[in-house]
Amino acid sequence: MDQEMVFEMTMRRFFGEKAYQSAGQFGNKKNRKEWILKLYKLFLKEIDNIDTSDRHKKQLLDSVEAIGKELPKCDNPTWTDVFKLLSLIGKMLGFTSISGAKCYTIMYIQSQEQYFTEIIMTNGEDSRSKQDMNNVILMRRKIIDSLKNEGISDYKISLILNTTEYAIKKLKNDIAL
Repeated sequence: MDQEMVFEMTMRRFFGEKAYQSAGQFGNKKNRKEWILKLYKLFLKEIDNIDTSDRHKKQLLDSVEAIGKELPKCDNPTWTDVFKLLSLIGKMLGFTSISGAKCYTIMYIQSQEQYFTEIIMTNGEDSRSKQDMNNVILMRRKIIDSLKNEGISDYKISLILNTTEYAIKKLKNDIAL
């Protein structure tokens, strides 16, 4: 794959369709820098939202900011620039000291919305998501039945499951899926 397409695929990873056909902008220094600065700002925002220790977050932000200082004056990246990016990736993976010790473990989670978005974006079958949702509903029903057998009221079950009493009653009474 040529540099232009690698550039476009990288930008699309972060900006989706907004970066569609950005390969043609790679050859123009001004346009290329604009895309990279957008990416830099996105990285700062995303790193600021990471749930980690203050020390680790500061290391990540310092690394990105150091790269950001070089962006305006960098037309042709050097090996130093490559090593700065590799160092940032290492810190994001938990390698925060120069001893080679991994001090943090990364963890990825998906919200329900992100899960279904991934299915849509990867052309997943809708039946898979319906099946998964049915499994979740069946599990909730089993939990409700178990709690009801212990003599817990619908209201208390709704508090335990962080939902409404109406939703509990509906799940209890909805036989067909």
